[in-house]
Amino acid sequence: MANITKKFIEKVLHDRIVDTKQYRYRVNESTGCIEKIPIEYLDTTKAQEEWEQVEDLSNLLTLH
Repeated sequence: MANITKKFIEKVLHDRIVDTKQYRYRVNESTGCIEKIPIEYLDTTKAQEEWEQVEDLSNLLTLH
């Protein structure tokens, strides 16, 4: 998994979806993880299955 900052995790948790120049990050509530996908995959069929898990929130959600 990628090493993302606590501040960025908090932003994704608050906003639910965050876009950067290269990726879209989202909270997947069914898995309890933050996931990312390359921006160029949005609005394609890859957006349905190509999400990469970058942070497991299961231990953070109890603190939030």
